[in-house]
Amino acid sequence: AVVRTLRTWLRRFATLFSTSSIYFPQDRKVLNQWLRYYQRFHPVVGPVLDLHGEMIVSKFHLAGIKDPKILRVFEESVNKCDVYNRGVEMVKEFFNLGEVFPYLQWSEEEGYFDQLIVINPDYVHMRSHPFVHRPGAVTFEIEPSQALKDFVASRDPMDQELRRYVDPNIINAVAANSFIKAHPFNMSGLIRRASPYDVRGTSVTLRALKDLLYEDI
Repeated sequence: AVVRTLRTWLRRFATLFSTSSIYFPQDRKVLNQWLRYYQRFHPVVGPVLDLHGEMIVSKFHLAGIKDPKILRVFEESVNKCDVYNRGVEMVKEFFNLGEVFPYLQWSEEEGYFDQLIVINPDYVHMRSHPFVHRPGAVTFEIEPSQALKDFVASRDPMDQELRRYVDPNIINAVAANSFIKAHPFNMSGLIRRASPYDVRGTSVTLRALKDLLYEDI
């Protein structure tokens, strides 16, 4: 009788180096593209994010301001910034990308914030200091997108007219081909941290990303 011995090698398993994990994007911009794709086209992810965004935010009115003139100023600011609709958008962004960066533009003419803009997180560079928790410890810089560069450099009369409503500091920074330094007075970040020491946010969709990848294979 002939006895044959079969030898097999023990395969070491490492989660971070599994086939599905290797496909995960390491670049935040690419990851955000994937998350936006599933938000817009997936029959479950999209409606769930819409549900979170539209049910959490409700209509509201300002209270506790006795002086009618001051109340009117606040109400005008809320209306011009379209706070309700921007709020719905920010909640969806917060859950889908794990972070949202609202930018409030101050009007010297009106004396209040008259624009609320949600900045694309792909172009936000954020720096924090873990041992300092006070105003100014978190700084933001905005990398000008190509669309913004084209807008600032445009000679179209309509674009030139619209530039009157943009903060001159933004125009000057883009024209100088440098990052836009956002003052804490104007900009803040709402970060969904998976860990308390994380600097950037984590999407709720990230938990299902591996399963979503298997659907596409």
